[in-house]
Amino acid sequence: MKLRIFGLATILIFVSSFILTGKSHIDKLQGIHYDYTSIPCFKADNPESGQNLQIDVHTANNFNDFHTSYTLLQDGIIAMEARDGTVWARQFGGYLMRSTNHGSNWDFVHEFEATIQGIHVNDYGDIFVSISKDRWSPVGTGKLYRSSDDGETFCKVLDIQSGAALGWNIASKQETMFVSEYGYKGDNGNNARRVYRSLDCGETWQAIYEPVPRLEYHKHKTLIANDGTVYQSIGDGRNASIKKSADNGCTWQTVVDRFHPTAAIDFDDHILWGLDSGPWHGIARLNKQTEQMEKAFELPLPFRGSCYDMVYAHGVVYAVFMSYQGHSHPGSIWFSKDEGATWDLFGSITKDHSDSSIGLYDIVTDGKYGFINLQAPAQCDYGNQLQYWGTLRFELLNAQET
Repeated sequence: MKLRIFGLATILIFVSSFILTGKSHIDKLQGIHYDYTSIPCFKADNPESGQNLQIDVHTANNFNDFHTSYTLLQDGIIAMEARDGTVWARQFGGYLMRSTNHGSNWDFVHEFEATIQGIHVNDYGDIFVSISKDRWSPVGTGKLYRSSDDGETFCKVLDIQSGAALGWNIASKQETMFVSEYGYKGDNGNNARRVYRSLDCGETWQAIYEPVPRLEYHKHKTLIANDGTVYQSIGDGRNASIKKSADNGCTWQTVVDRFHPTAAIDFDDHILWGLDSGPWHGIARLNKQTEQMEKAFELPLPFRGSCYDMVYAHGVVYAVFMSYQGHSHPGSIWFSKDEGATWDLFGSITKDHSDSSIGLYDIVTDGKYGFINLQAPAQCDYGNQLQYWGTLRFELLNAQET
């Protein structure tokens, strides 16, 4: 899965208006005006910054319980994790930010020396931050940091040997934690292939999965199921598959081939997998008893794209599908109120031309709102085309409501 990063013009505009004083609230950024014609499906109001997106709400026919507007949060805030009412985000690459009021205000927590690639909070409130200078690098620039004092201090606990660990590469359940490498997928022998395990809440680590060099490419979604079974998706072309371990990562077996999903939601009798544009564009269902992969949902035309992430809240599954540069299909968000049996359109973002990209990346929830890491076309004061990269906040649905 290929991702786009900020252009230099975007970074310069953001940095020029950035004011940081200790752990204070970061001032609103100015100079970005959104191209309304490029994002025609959302009604997003941002009264805090005085900027508004006057956009029609797009709903499916049976989506009658939607009565709220979407809020486009502060420019450059990229939400990546939420737990116990706190939302965690990165800003300007290495700044770790925190919000305890549903994204209305953000506090600076810590500055890291490289770009934050993933944030994870375990069952005990320990905060893990994965950083890397280049998520695709064949050399070891990635690091994993841990804080056990609510972000006051961070200590490096793991060196990533290839690329980085993204949010989908980190999973934990009580004291046990798994981290996989996303990184490099070339043929120099250090392509991303390792899975690391910690049995003491991330204090110490060991590599417990490392196949033959050049045998596998990206590691995609790492999942610890409710019964303790560990699943690892291996992606992007070479030996794409899903493997599982029933003994806490000591031994592994292949569950299915040809699938390399990047998102997953675990239920008692099945797992929903968000597919990376193959073998079809949509969602697959893994039957835990038969270990057969079934088609749960295929995006109808004109929708296509990779499912970057999914989240489950109040009985509703949300899945986000991005649109790469060079493709004309919209980015879209879909939801299911019956554990993936049926799906409806939640919203979509179209684009004027295929040279732009629609990024719908991490999706997290604090229990009241959902937060989508959003990348979409924008315009600056001088008419230059840029990429807005921030967070779209929305009120959650409830599966019991009609």
